[in-house]
Amino acid sequence: MSYELLFKKIYKTSFWTSVAGLFVLHFGFSQTILVQQIIDSFTLLQLPLACSKMKTITN
Repeated sequence: MSYELLFKKIYKTSFWTSVAGLFVLHFGFSQTILVQQIIDSFTLLQLPLACSKMKTITN
């Protein structure tokens, strides 16, 4: 699997996780915990991606 395809899949997953989280947030289920979970999920999915991108740029 190429890095570009992996990047697209990770970005789509994190994007839709955020959208789903905001949808639930709109209905008021435990806002502060949910906001933190959205931020964490986006960050945890983007960190490995950033590391892999740095490796391809430096090689």
